[in-house]
Amino acid sequence: MPHENEECILEYKGCKGYVIPDTDPFSPREDPEACISTIWCWHNRYDLGDDNGDAKPRNFNEFKEWVKEHKSEIILESLHPIRMYDHSGIGLSLSADRYPFDCPWDSMWVGYIFIERRKVHQAYGVKRISKKNLERAMEQAIAEFQTYASYISGDCYGWEVRDEEDDIVDSCWGYFGYWDNKKETIEEMKGTIDQFRKVHLEQMPLPAPLGPKDE
Repeated sequence: MPHENEECILEYKGCKGYVIPDTDPFSPREDPEACISTIWCWHNRYDLGDDNGDAKPRNFNEFKEWVKEHKSEIILESLHPIRMYDHSGIGLSLSADRYPFDCPWDSMWVGYIFIERRKVHQAYGVKRISKKNLERAMEQAIAEFQTYASYISGDCYGWEVRDEEDDIVDSCWGYFGYWDNKKETIEEMKGTIDQFRKVHLEQMPLPAPLGPKDE
């Protein structure tokens, strides 16, 4: 059955691949402890960032004091402010040097992203954080932020592959950032179709051999 706002992005070996907006996505920050990064935000109308209970400061001023008291527990070079654009939807960025996040009326700083040292120790099983570990953690934190930003802006989707009869061959959900991952999505669809065609051909009986023609 067709979905609202679906888009066909692939026709391959008799099948079609559709990208479909996910109207009920899961939050990638549902379990903050599963993330290498920590995101704390403060806004009077939106519930943003991680829910860390009493550990989370209540505003920017309290956060500055928290950093002073806990600076040995976090990687200071990972500390970065988060910018929000709020106009007919929400967008998040780590930069304010491009539109629309440089807008003086509809954008503002709403929080911080940072990395706690204990999370690096736990994630990589190391006692000492090497330069390589640090670079790896920083890259992972940026990727986590981009995923969260896609979630907040509603850039969430799934895909379906359908055969010639428009029956669903396979589907997958829980993706974020369509335009950043379109190429990978198409390759996943192709792999699904290749496997479907392989199994389909194996299951089809071979035609009976032709006998000699009657004279």
